[in-house]
Formats: sequence, C-alpha cells, structure tokens
Amino acid sequence: MESLFAFLRDFWEHLRPWITVPPWERGVRVRLGKHVKLLRPGVHLVIPFVDVVDTVAVMLQIVNLPNQSLRTLDDKTVAVSAAAAYRVSDAVKLYTEVHNYDESLVNLTMGLIADYVANHSWADCALDAIQRHVSTAVRREAKRWGIDIDHVYITDLCQHRALRLLTETTYKKVGGE
Repeated sequence: MESLFAFLRDFWEHLRPWITVPPWERGVRVRLGKHVKLLRPGVHLVIPFVDVVDTVAVMLQIVNLPNQSLRTLDDKTVAVSAAAAYRVSDAVKLYTEVHNYDESLVNLTMGLIADYVANHSWADCALDAIQRHVSTAVRREAKRWGIDIDHVYITDLCQHRALRLLTETTYKKVGGE
C-alpha cells in the first residue's frame, strides 16, 4: 500500500503544472531539451513531460577538501587540508558549464593547492600566501561556472614524514619472497 502512495505522489509531481522556487534557491527550466531559462523565487507554470526543472541553493556553502600529502620544491613532505566557501551566482551557467559542480570545485581547489606547494619551498609555503594565491585562482576559474568564491581557507598545514606501508602483495611484487 505504501508503494502505491509513493507511486501516486511521484506521478502527481510529474503532472503538477507549477513549481515553487523558494527564496534561497534558483531554478533552471529546460523546455524540450534545448530552451534554458532561469527561474527566480516564486511560482512558475511548467508543462508536464515537456519541461524539466532543477533547483540549486544560492546561499553561502562551505565544502571541505580532504587532506593531501604533497612534496615541496625543496623535497619536504607536507600535509594540507582546506575548505572553500562559495555561493552560486548564475544557476544557468552552473547547469550548462560544469558537471557535478561540488566535486569539480573540490578537485580544482585541491589541484591548485598541490601546484602551489610543488612549485614553492617549505619556507615559502606560508598559510596566508597559499590562501591568497589559491583563492584568486579558484575565483577566476569558478566564475566561468557561475560560482562566486568567498574564500579558500587552509585548515591544516604541517610538515611530516612520509611513511609507505607495504602489503604482502606489494612486497612480493617488489622482489620479496
């Protein structure tokens, strides 16, 4: 019985001739697979089975970047973690210029951090220098996707020793028994 109610609810969602976009979101309507229109907050009429509407939050969001183990120009091993604060400024660009924007933003930011660390000595890897460089570069790239970067925060930066654990399988491949 519960699956019947779920089916009817989903069916109604596809037949409903309107959509409500809340104030903290923007909608993107695609009609017939090619006509793209921005939907601002409010009630909008849609044509069932002809229009596809997606919504995206436009308020400030913070995405956490995983820890990276990187090597500096002077061959020091460092660990870097970061977070990026952003908001969507253009929902149409977001849907037409980049796939999976959250993951793309994480990968772009991590790549820029890795590039900075790899091209600088440990002495030049000051927290504020990395943040300033990466924030500027990410801001420039993300703008093309309809994303405004508020700031990139380096949450952890330390020098450490790199330890590589060999599993039994790896040991045999390297030349063990």
